[in-house]
Amino acid sequence: MAVALRKPGMTDRHWEAITEKMGFEVKPYPGFTLTTCINLGLKKEEEFLEEIGEKAYKEHLIETKLDEMEEAWENIEFEVHPAKGSDSYIIGGIEPIQNLLDEHIMQT
Repeated sequence: MAVALRKPGMTDRHWEAITEKMGFEVKPYPGFTLTTCINLGLKKEEEFLEEIGEKAYKEHLIETKLDEMEEAWENIEFEVHPAKGSDSYIIGGIEPIQNLLDEHIMQT
C-alpha cells in the first residue's frame, strides 16, 4: 500500500479517485505516513490503491516518453529546396527525419 501511494505520477485526480472510493478526503500532506494510511482504514482497499498507483506510474512513463519525443522533434529542421522548372518545393535530407519517426513509432 505504501509503495502504491508513493508511485511517481500520483496526481490530484488519482487522489480524488481514492477519496471517492473511501468516501472521505484522502490527500497527502507533510507528515502523511503509513500509520496515517492505516488509521484512515486504507488497508481495506489495498488492492484498489495498488491499481491506482500502478495506473499513475504507467501514465507517468507515457508522459515522460512523450516529453522526450517532443523535445527530439523540436530540434528537427526540414530542408526545403525549389523544384526545378516549377514554383513548387521539395523536402530534402529526409533520412534523419524518417529515422526519428521510425524510432518513435516503434516506441509507441
